[in-house]
Amino acid sequence: MNDERVRLVREISRSGVATVWEGWDSSLDRKVLVKSIHPQFARDSDLRIRFEREARAIARISHPNVVQIYDIQAGEDSLSLMLEFVDGITLGSLLKNRGILPIGLALRIITEILAGLEQAHAHGIVHRDLKPDNILIAQNGVVKITDFGLASLRDLPAVTQEGMVVGTPSYMSPEQALGGETGPQTDLFTCGAMLFEMLTGLRLIQGENLGEAFQNVMKYRPPDLNLYADVIPINVRMILEELIERDPSERPHSASVVRNALLADPVIRTFDLGQVAEYLGSEGRVEPVGVRTPSGVLSRKRSLIWYGTAAVLLIATVVALITTKRDARTFVTEEERPVPVDTLPHQPADTALDSSIVDEVVRPIADTVPVPKTPEKRDSLPAALGQVEPEKPTGPAFATITSTPWSRVFYNDSLLGTTPMLTPIQLPQGKGTLLFLNDQVKLPVSRTIELVPGDTTEIAVNLQESIARLRIASVRPWADVYVDGELKFRTPSTQIVFLPLGKHVLELRHPEFPTYTKELIFESGDPVYEVRVDLTQM
Repeated sequence: MNDERVRLVREISRSGVATVWEGWDSSLDRKVLVKSIHPQFARDSDLRIRFEREARAIARISHPNVVQIYDIQAGEDSLSLMLEFVDGITLGSLLKNRGILPIGLALRIITEILAGLEQAHAHGIVHRDLKPDNILIAQNGVVKITDFGLASLRDLPAVTQEGMVVGTPSYMSPEQALGGETGPQTDLFTCGAMLFEMLTGLRLIQGENLGEAFQNVMKYRPPDLNLYADVIPINVRMILEELIERDPSERPHSASVVRNALLADPVIRTFDLGQVAEYLGSEGRVEPVGVRTPSGVLSRKRSLIWYGTAAVLLIATVVALITTKRDARTFVTEEERPVPVDTLPHQPADTALDSSIVDEVVRPIADTVPVPKTPEKRDSLPAALGQVEPEKPTGPAFATITSTPWSRVFYNDSLLGTTPMLTPIQLPQGKGTLLFLNDQVKLPVSRTIELVPGDTTEIAVNLQESIARLRIASVRPWADVYVDGELKFRTPSTQIVFLPLGKHVLELRHPEFPTYTKELIFESGDPVYEVRVDLTQM
């Protein structure tokens, strides 16, 4: 960024790809946010295209609920964006600190998001990486969407490979996780996930780590929202059910349809800007509800029709009383202070791993920092004074990442890029989690890494050695193939079934012959297990 125009005031955050600064634009006397890609990536054509695409995506949208871009500057080994500075907090921070949000506040936030998306979708732009950390809430109550770095522009050539998975696992739609086609309904699913979390304090797609979150989104089935009737009013519940449908074609047609439906609720009062600002300045926390499981409840969605008009009015009245009490609740915990918001929030390095995914600790190739020897003891000095503390390594930590086959690489929930990454990538020092995802394999493989300052760690992963592979070579006459009770396909088929390592049960079912059942145990490095069965001989 031009030093004569913009003065960098302080660093807000640093990721593996870029650094975010608070800056001061001297030409217009205003705060700005400066997002600078690291020099080692500035010459990377794919990453450069992604970065410049973010600029084009935001520049095409002029809306109060979308962070504005002021300028982009590119040099041979530099690339920077100058963005609108939002003095406030992220929705992610708000949820972490306050738990369940008042229904009026939740509806204000989600309808503002939908208003921004309506404008983006009208310009052919799909965000594809919406999440609470990409939603900014200014101190004056205005809600803004940021980080269009993964935005999909319908009229631009695709930068990612066909079928490539992009997005953040915990808020990713099923079609994204499966490498399918994305569109406006992809963003609407994430809006539903965020609304569910604001009202219940729970993530729609659970996962203790990246690998578990990926697996859960791929096998996602909508929860029964009737179980949360005490915290989600019936009218909102009916709209939310459509937003979180697994099939994109079952979701609402547009953001404007959802927004209008939510604002048309005759009972719930949506917060105004003053109430949002007042809530941000208050204290307190409402703990998340417990995870509910079905037990003598109505079935999803269609059972709601049985309520009838009279029952809807009765429940709406009761919910109004509950909502009034909840919005007037006094909060009594720690003080929450708005802070400048980072469009690339730093993620914690420590992340637990799913035990069903192969886990290895990758350490640096060599320790390049010498450790001083302890001096010999002298009679005139106490033993403790004769010890010399080893010097702690200093400087940034780097890593190169390769995989077989290629894969999309996430680090602590942040997308790094696609392998091979032969140019050293700067990453936070200490322990962290890498997750590798290939769109044909469709099973995440994770690794724990430990990065030491001053070292470059080489990370090489063979995905095929970390998963189980099953091929049904031949079945006579034919069969439906089930693995662990789940239908995979009908033979004949040459496709490979990818499975987590460990024990699985294979079944070959045919209506006129006995079912073939076999227990399989897969270990790391096993070759493809091929099955040939003649059901007529059983």
